[in-house]
Amino acid sequence: VPYWAKRIVLTGGTGVTLFFVVSAFTLCNSMRTRSDRSNLVNEFYVRRIFRIVPLFYIWMIISLVRDGYIYGIKHSFVDVFLSTFFVFNLIPGKEAGFVWASWTLGVEMLFYLIFPFMFRFISDYRRAFAFFLITIVVSKAFQYLLVYLPISDEQRSSYSYFSFLHQLPVFAAGVLAFYLYESLIKNKEIDHSWGVILLGVFLFLYDALLSGKLKDIILGSLYWQAIAYGCLFLGLSIFPWKLVVNKFTGFLGLIIYSIYLSHTTVITALRP
Repeated sequence: VPYWAKRIVLTGGTGVTLFFVVSAFTLCNSMRTRSDRSNLVNEFYVRRIFRIVPLFYIWMIISLVRDGYIYGIKHSFVDVFLSTFFVFNLIPGKEAGFVWASWTLGVEMLFYLIFPFMFRFISDYRRAFAFFLITIVVSKAFQYLLVYLPISDEQRSSYSYFSFLHQLPVFAAGVLAFYLYESLIKNKEIDHSWGVILLGVFLFLYDALLSGKLKDIILGSLYWQAIAYGCLFLGLSIFPWKLVVNKFTGFLGLIIYSIYLSHTTVITALRP
């Protein structure tokens, strides 16, 4: 990677944070548009299951065959069971899953589980902000209690980052972004300059993150990422810059889950 591009290229993993923020935002929007349905919660779970599960199960089969024949790795019944029911994120040492890049689904599915009940009690951006703060406190308490788990330091470090409770404030940032959008932006005539300002705030925060200046300030790097991407999302909702918001990126949005589950295998196959 060229030196001038290194800082940006090697932080592509922050795209997962963007994915969680956008996921929470769009879930809120979807629930709002369907709020008059009588079976709202049941419909929500059915939509999520059929969106996520079929392709993931296909990749479970591919992974079992690939890992067995190419790498000589046989996954245990426990591994298959945990992935089948999307509960691997709850088990230290298993939180990444055996399907490559599936750790995000372990987090995402747990958020789906609680989302309808959370959405019922969050009615405006004030409550959403309170929820964001509560999730940060819960995350910090969880990190403190992890010290007492009888696991290796390597397992603790991995579980600390990939665990649902550590990632939950990122989703909360997406929920907050939705309620700010709904209260202050949606169906309102807002000068595009405010969108440009928010995009500028995103660039400022992202540059500070790349420089390591926000790593240990109050919230920590991950949650600053969430706030930065929240600013990006709100900025684009006011000023939909065509370079980023267009038919092609909209199409990518429809197929991105398929691309995500495939990308690590494709990259590995191209590596030689």
